[in-house]
Amino acid sequence: MTFIPILAYHKIQKTFDFSVTYITPRKFEAQLKYLVDLGYESISLHDYISKKNIYGKKVIFTFDDAYASVFEYAFPLLTKYNFKASIFVITQFVGKPNRWDYNFLKKGLGHCNWQQINTLASKGWEVGSHTVSHPNLKALSDSQVRYEVNTSKSILEDKLQKPINIISYPFGKYNERVLEKVKEAGYLCGCTLGYNYPHDQNFPYAIFRRGVYLAEPFKLFQLKLQNSRLSHLDDVKQKFITFCSQGSILLRYFKSI
Repeated sequence: MTFIPILAYHKIQKTFDFSVTYITPRKFEAQLKYLVDLGYESISLHDYISKKNIYGKKVIFTFDDAYASVFEYAFPLLTKYNFKASIFVITQFVGKPNRWDYNFLKKGLGHCNWQQINTLASKGWEVGSHTVSHPNLKALSDSQVRYEVNTSKSILEDKLQKPINIISYPFGKYNERVLEKVKEAGYLCGCTLGYNYPHDQNFPYAIFRRGVYLAEPFKLFQLKLQNSRLSHLDDVKQKFITFCSQGSILLRYFKSI
């Protein structure tokens, strides 16, 4: 398959955040302008797995967690440059603060509400599951995994009145047992972040993405669009970031005891 960069974002915001998972609207727009100048067009994950409209300069935008800042900043900017994206929703936290995460000195950032998610879907954005409560699926029992992937799918389908068959694994973590439950639930593809097993981009249940973060120089963003030896150094960095992300689970746990 032709290499297509699949970019993973989280928060697009102006305010400072101790986490690394955000970029500013200004930096995001600079990336979009660069892609437009090079002649890139966005496609959906469904296009990608069905090998539809994949030739030429294509890019896929994805947003994990469905933060309200995505609707406020990313949505109008992407619309301005004629791009669309995929957004992955944590159903238990729709319209609520991100209590699933550890928030340094903050009350928590808000997630999109149902009206905003419906608006994105009506404008051609793909909506997918990011589970019910954003757990590490590898650490759950079979029944708990089923609950997280099946229930989130059902809630989204009920609220949006359309099939939901894409999922992003929280913290990028999955294993063969999780993949089995995702397939059983009727999903057509699953996105990871930093891990890719089997190591095959044609395997739809472990689609590798490259995260985009504030502290990265623009040259690194340019590398994320390439399939070169040098660009794979960024993949190693992403694996490290994904590994460290589980620290938020530990911090939240120790805060609660």
